[in-house]
Amino acid sequence: MTQLAPSQRVVLTWTLRRATSSPAWPIPRASMSICSVLGNYSPAPGLRPFAGDSVDGSAGFTLHATTRLKLEPSYLYSRLRARDSAASVFHNHLARWKLNYQFTRRLSLRAILDYEGLLPNASLVDEERAKGISGDMLFTHLVNPGTALYVGYTGRYDNLALEGLREPMLRRTGFPGTPTGRQFFVKWSHLLRF
Repeated sequence: MTQLAPSQRVVLTWTLRRATSSPAWPIPRASMSICSVLGNYSPAPGLRPFAGDSVDGSAGFTLHATTRLKLEPSYLYSRLRARDSAASVFHNHLARWKLNYQFTRRLSLRAILDYEGLLPNASLVDEERAKGISGDMLFTHLVNPGTALYVGYTGRYDNLALEGLREPMLRRTGFPGTPTGRQFFVKWSHLLRF
């Protein structure tokens, strides 16, 4: 494998656009970058920060299933390896499903489902294995340009468990099944003209 000098960066990007006007065809997108200038700034106890090589990639597509429905799944991946031993420092996975539905010109719904997973090598980095799932929904009623009503909800689940009654402690689990945050909101926005 060819070693990159610390100042070099290689970025490979691939993009594909649809060649048809049909809204039912997905529009894919993907990119990848290889970088040799990153460091591990959170080393495990007893280690000094060290240089590493990273690989980042993303892929996804946009699908206009109907004139009112749009789906946008995407996936991002990043990895850091120690330069001297080629040992994996961490892998990070991010996946997102985004859905937009336009009921009428004034009424719309947006839903987002996110997954994130950090898989560290505890002997090289001071991080814990973390997994999380979050979901967001936003209903919008556009009264007129400058005036809108928003009603939304967000919820998050992490791979945590609460143990002990006298001295409660959090510990990591394998599955993100513990609710760690929920929020419901209503927002009214109105443009004042002077």
